[in-house]
Amino acid sequence: MKITDQVNIKASLDKVWKAISVEGNLNNCHPFCKFNHVVNWDCENSEDQIEYYNGLILTRKFTNWDPYKGYELKILKNDLFIALVNWEIISNDKGYSNLIITIDFKPKIILKKYPIFLQSLLIKYFLKPRMLHYLRSVLLGFKYYIETGNIVVKNQFGLNRMFSN
Repeated sequence: MKITDQVNIKASLDKVWKAISVEGNLNNCHPFCKFNHVVNWDCENSEDQIEYYNGLILTRKFTNWDPYKGYELKILKNDLFIALVNWEIISNDKGYSNLIITIDFKPKIILKKYPIFLQSLLIKYFLKPRMLHYLRSVLLGFKYYIETGNIVVKNQFGLNRMFSN
């Protein structure tokens, strides 16, 4: 299951890259992040953990790092690979940049405790809508922080029960 969304940010590619590539960036920009703990910050060898407001802790392991273009990372829950995430920046001539995030989820892994007949319903009516909201909120958080310099607050773009309370 892949979901993609993007946001147009009134900022240069340099400014957007700095915001998404600095260690601990989720502390400033993520509306569901209680704390972003950096384990190691070294481009494609980077690793951090995100603790969500609902107590969920996920690990991000960076696998590809292309300065001023984007990066790719794996999401793990207790060492179980659950998603691949791609962050990409595209600049235009008018001083704007598009930030694009694509999440390739492994719903069969996430929903393995449920019967197969129920998994497709959960994906369609629960997981996908909440992940689309999650992605939109994260993108809006980065846009808000980059354009205003203000830190994003808890649930600033609405509550998402998968990640917050």
